[in-house]
Amino acid sequence: MSASASPPNNRISETVKKMRRLCQLEVQSGWRYCNADLAVPPVNICNWSVAKLNEKGHIAWPAGKQVLHLGQQLIIPDNLHGYPVAGLRLLLGLTWWAEDAQIFVNGELVGRGDLFDCRDRVLLSSFANPGDEFLVILRLVSPGHDAGALVRSICLYEAADPVCFDPAFVAAELEILQNSIARNSKIINSQYPPTEIVADRSLTVKGEKLQSELDLAVELIDWSALPDREKFDRSLSVLRRCLLGYLRDFFEGFDDRTAEGTEGAEGERREEVFDVGEIGSATSIYIGEFGKQTSASGNFDDRTAEGTEGAEGERREEVFDVGEIGSAKSIYIGEFGELTSIYMGKIYLLGHAHLDLAWLWPIEETWEAAQRTFESVLQLQAEFPELIFGHSTPALYDWIEEHRPDLFAAIKKQVDAGRWEVVGGMWVEPDLNLISGESMVRQVFFGQRYAKEKFGKLMRVAWLPDTFGFGWQLPQILRQGGVDYFVTQKLRWNDTTEFPYDAFLWEGLDGSQIFSMMSAPIGEGIESVKLASYVFDWQVKTGLQAAFWLPGVGDHGGGPTRDMLEVAKRWELSPFFPKLEFAKAIDYLSAIEGMFLRPAAATAGNLGSIEGDNLPAFSESLSKIDVSESDKSGNLPVAETRVT
Repeated sequence: MSASASPPNNRISETVKKMRRLCQLEVQSGWRYCNADLAVPPVNICNWSVAKLNEKGHIAWPAGKQVLHLGQQLIIPDNLHGYPVAGLRLLLGLTWWAEDAQIFVNGELVGRGDLFDCRDRVLLSSFANPGDEFLVILRLVSPGHDAGALVRSICLYEAADPVCFDPAFVAAELEILQNSIARNSKIINSQYPPTEIVADRSLTVKGEKLQSELDLAVELIDWSALPDREKFDRSLSVLRRCLLGYLRDFFEGFDDRTAEGTEGAEGERREEVFDVGEIGSATSIYIGEFGKQTSASGNFDDRTAEGTEGAEGERREEVFDVGEIGSAKSIYIGEFGELTSIYMGKIYLLGHAHLDLAWLWPIEETWEAAQRTFESVLQLQAEFPELIFGHSTPALYDWIEEHRPDLFAAIKKQVDAGRWEVVGGMWVEPDLNLISGESMVRQVFFGQRYAKEKFGKLMRVAWLPDTFGFGWQLPQILRQGGVDYFVTQKLRWNDTTEFPYDAFLWEGLDGSQIFSMMSAPIGEGIESVKLASYVFDWQVKTGLQAAFWLPGVGDHGGGPTRDMLEVAKRWELSPFFPKLEFAKAIDYLSAIEGMFLRPAAATAGNLGSIEGDNLPAFSESLSKIDVSESDKSGNLPVAETRVT
């Protein structure tokens, strides 16, 4: 048996690249530059020099707060590699490393950012018209301590209606599905595969058969139809339906050993749960009953997909043709009716905006960043009622209460409504390497006293995503201060020793234990492939099907953006993406703690039951540890640690 996993399938990978080229155009090499600090954006850049790319493909300029202007004239083409772009919406995706960034389009300021709010998707046109021109000017200021860089610039053509798909969207769906299968294949082909895989080679054979079926499915894409966008998109619809059909048919013959069928009450939809890799730690998939769809393995005629209009308030199912004849103008992402996702796993989201009280800016700027962040969140919550936001640091709330009582009242109202979560457990997110145990105690005391007085309850989650150093006495201090959970992501900041657990018990000097979680990285957006890959890894590492993600610009505040939330709503419609739902950290943590430590029904909070496994325990400082796996005979596997 091979000790390494097979590389990602070339056919699917090449198809993904080919489809992305139909909607995405790199424009990094098209910039011209000017070193002068111009008072107003220019209207002519013909005399500017062509900007050169370095070995990383970046446009770089010296450190020291040096100003660089970049300009580029963008013209909408008729097509990209044969795919017509008329009627699509056009965005310009930008990523930079600059202390200050301003984005001008046709002389108008349309966006800005800094070192931490370092990416944007600028809408150039909501309805692309070939021949339309856009003069884009970037004013960038390099950091005082580092060279500046324009890291990436790319034109993105997307369906004008966000509920419709485009080739790049389907390419991402394919890549996500391929990644989930590749991870299962990696486990099956590992040097030490699970016992059931060794005992039953047929499971491996079935997995290989599924991969072969998926390889064949991409041949359904009608590349000859490219000049006709509607016809080409319909072939993508057939591909998506066939993929679901292959998955459903593939698992129909499995017995109870590999498939757990759950039959609902009379009149309810029946859902069947399967593992793609047929092993306990594999990324799992469920195959639901998706309406009246004929098996995707069979033949389609012009009218095999019939949409029905639901009652008022129900989800709408659109009418469209999948054959070559028909008048459909676009194909809907959620074209499968009640089927919401092929994946069992769900992604819980909590809007987040890490804000260092003091780092690369004066404290006055911290208060400004806090106001700007909190106002932005409240505005977005008015537009996106599903958004739940979490923020730490009573010191910030105290300043807001004193200087912006109107803003504090609005925040408190959202806290009372369950749409704003106050986390932290301490007065600030402190450096825990430098301060004494007495200082830690006071951090907890003053933070909890403020939370209780102003918001009516203690902070149960110690939220320290960017703190360095976690001493061995911290579990005792936190638990005695009314804190039940410890969350960080800083343990990933290690270039030599990988911390082995993402969910674990941390035991302090006196035997106090606190349920602990390594969170997702902070400062992230909603990038579908990256997010799904994180979920699949989380499932393998923890045995938990549900993951927790923190969308939002951070370090200098910022929080979720409108674009992040719109992208999330779009991916909620895809059956090839895990389900998304906003939730508070306390609800997620209590749910997964319940799966590990006691009956979930007693502790799962608002999220109900989340499938999990047994939990490892740590019994030392998290700052300097040497981890070795030990006793596995009990219900809680123990990871013994010793100070090095």
